[in-house]
Amino acid sequence: KIRASPTSSAASRISKNRTRSYEVIGPQNGMNTAPLATPTVPARAPMFVDPTPLVIPKDGNLQGFSVDEMAAFFRYMRINEEIVQRLQRKELDGRKFAKLKDSTLEDLQIKNPIILHFRDRSNKGRTSFML
Repeated sequence: KIRASPTSSAASRISKNRTRSYEVIGPQNGMNTAPLATPTVPARAPMFVDPTPLVIPKDGNLQGFSVDEMAAFFRYMRINEEIVQRLQRKELDGRKFAKLKDSTLEDLQIKNPIILHFRDRSNKGRTSFML
């Protein structure tokens, strides 16, 4: 291991003069050279046990989805389970999902490009008529 000297021009002196402005650290300097134990990472638990099969329409319009289908959709999108349960309690179906604004999605912490895509596709048939 190499420790550079505390001077700011140490790197430039090494490259220009090839002088030794660093200190070699080893067992004689009090450093422990025993290999570090690799941390064990626990296996990631599945987000949900038995996902219900979900068929998304080709046009991306989710207005016909029920509350349970929307919950399954959010689980497939890997939305936090607490948020999914909250949306289920609020009875968020496809029609309500299509009406959500960007600020609401941001407050719910589910605003991402994929969710916005499906929200926009679900809102497609709801354009108002203007003269």
